[in-house]
Amino acid sequence: MIDQLTETQEEQISLYRQKWQRIALIPAPTDRLLARTAVQSVYTILNLSTPEILFRASPCAAIGTVTSSQFGNSVTKAIKNYYKQSLLKQVTSQLSYRLYQELHRRLWWVMHTKVLPIEFANQVLLYPLIKPLPRSQRNKLKNCVKPELWMLHGALLDFCISVLCCEHSLADWQAFQLLTQHCGWIYPYRKVCMICDRPSQFSFKLNSSSSSYLDLDLRMVSIMYNDGSNLHHLYDVSKDWLLMRLAKQNMLVNYYTDR
Repeated sequence: MIDQLTETQEEQISLYRQKWQRIALIPAPTDRLLARTAVQSVYTILNLSTPEILFRASPCAAIGTVTSSQFGNSVTKAIKNYYKQSLLKQVTSQLSYRLYQELHRRLWWVMHTKVLPIEFANQVLLYPLIKPLPRSQRNKLKNCVKPELWMLHGALLDFCISVLCCEHSLADWQAFQLLTQHCGWIYPYRKVCMICDRPSQFSFKLNSSSSSYLDLDLRMVSIMYNDGSNLHHLYDVSKDWLLMRLAKQNMLVNYYTDR
């Protein structure tokens, strides 16, 4: 059981936090070969056959295919449960409760202010498209893996594995890195898996000196995909602040229920 850090290990915490913030926030063209490899790795870990893999340029572009198709059983829950019960639990169980809480505060909690705005922007971008759909079709869109939420644990896992030398499954860790670094939103089914590209541009600003995503300046949230799907300057797009508040609340509910 690891209970405390050395001075050298303490100094490396910020390096891993900065590394994963760069991964989350610096847009880059999606490497579809690596995205395909990521999904294939996850399905192999779950002892599932490699599915037919479809690509879409954005979550907006995926909506029509997901809601109109009969892909069969979703494996979203299986992927999330395996990740939580395997890699995350295996690594963090080697830390004392005190050390886990400290690393969680200094890595996860700081990361969330940088990563969750991506989830927020996507939710607001998709809201006008999802709102008119029948409940049955909206429910289909819940069967989604959102790598930006997994990325919140990236710095913590990377630090524990690379610096603290925590025991782990190499296959699980490699699949986690491929999934978070090369995939946008994923809609996984037993025989078909749809992968969305990551944003080509993303920016946001917090109000004043706040460090909480709850204090996002809604006039300064922008996200763009290569297919033209975009949200620029949220305040200018819609002045219906109630809608924005509801969308923000929806993002928070989805985040905590998806964990």
